[in-house]
Amino acid sequence: MQNSSVLSRPFLESTEDLMKKAVRSLKRIASQKKAEDSNVLSMAELEEIVRQGEEDIAEGNFQPIAIDDLWK
Repeated sequence: MQNSSVLSRPFLESTEDLMKKAVRSLKRIASQKKAEDSNVLSMAELEEIVRQGEEDIAEGNFQPIAIDDLWK
């Protein structure tokens, strides 16, 4: 009977290949997540945009636009 604590070389090689694939996949996922995060505004940034917009409206610093023109 073979010693069960000794792993065969093909098993180790296939496990190593799976680990490499898993690491590549995790790196790709992390890269995509980082790209997604860079496209998202923080709450503070959004609040500042809204605050500035409200100030512009209160001061009359805006030009009205027809809703139909938004899709052109």
